[in-house]
Amino acid sequence: MLRSPVFGQFARRGYKILTKPPPVPITTALTRVCTEAPFAKFDETIVLQLQLTLDPRKPGQNMKHSVVLPNGSGKTTKVLVLTSDESQRSAAVSLGAIAPYDTLEDAVRVVTEESDLSIFSGVDKIICQPADMRFLGGLGRILGPRGLMPNPKLGTVTNDIVKAVSNSMKGEVVVKTAKDGGVDIVVGKVSMGYSKLKKNTQAVLQSISASKPSEGKGVKSGLGFWKKAYISRTMGGYGREVEVATVDPANARYFRGGEEGVDKGGEEAA
Repeated sequence: MLRSPVFGQFARRGYKILTKPPPVPITTALTRVCTEAPFAKFDETIVLQLQLTLDPRKPGQNMKHSVVLPNGSGKTTKVLVLTSDESQRSAAVSLGAIAPYDTLEDAVRVVTEESDLSIFSGVDKIICQPADMRFLGGLGRILGPRGLMPNPKLGTVTNDIVKAVSNSMKGEVVVKTAKDGGVDIVVGKVSMGYSKLKKNTQAVLQSISASKPSEGKGVKSGLGFWKKAYISRTMGGYGREVEVATVDPANARYFRGGEEGVDKGGEEAA
């Protein structure tokens, strides 16, 4: 058997030639991501990475929506409410949102005339009503690059501000396709344990399956919608490719096979 000079050179120097490990079921990946020795000294975030057979540059193949994680994302969300509705503003503040100005006009004036951007410091999301968008349109150059511009598809432009704030506080995440058809979603923290991470991951996968565009090239050609899947931790302590069949809610192998996690309390995951 012929071997390349490069292979022989590395072998003579004592290096191990590593091969890419095969994909594992999603249950195994979630179990190991919770039990592997921590790489960092903080509670790492778990990220689900999906490669879909979509081309967002073409009409009908872009995916953008939000989903509420049943057990939260493990992150504290700072929500800024900009509305002229006094009752909804007060209710939103009682839920933990911030609303530093009595009227939306005051907020816009401070930003545009006084160039005071401190109102957006540390803010993760801005929520407003449809009627208020006419005031925020001029702030596109400021809010756009920060990813804070309210969007009806993400539920941040709504008449029910109280519900939107409540969902954000519970752990609402955005599902959005990148230019290459990839989707990266936070599904929780390592400390949550297998059961909670499993429910969060299932909520994300089911929302993507329900929002699946009918125009995708893979869907049309019969190649499938789910191309590749990975799960990893923030600092890369554990990262593994996942068997695509086990992340497809329409597949008989969905969340089947492989290891089944056990939480810290000793109870098996549901």
